[in-house]
Amino acid sequence: MSNTSPSPYVARPADLDALQAHWGAVRDGSARTVLLTSPLGGGKRALVGELCRTAVAEAEDDVLIWRVNLLDEEE
Repeated sequence: MSNTSPSPYVARPADLDALQAHWGAVRDGSARTVLLTSPLGGGKRALVGELCRTAVAEAEDDVLIWRVNLLDEEE
């Protein structure tokens, strides 16, 4: 992770709330798969980044963060 401070999350709060609800279910033992879709530049990375910061901040144990980066929107 970078030592620089992250930019503040400014996208749609409802999207973050929904993703955090899935994270809460996972913490409680449910398996989840979440597919984020939007046009290129639609804020998917910012949304996931905010969830990752939240997960790390509230973690009592280690948190495994797995991110997939696609270089081409067609992939």
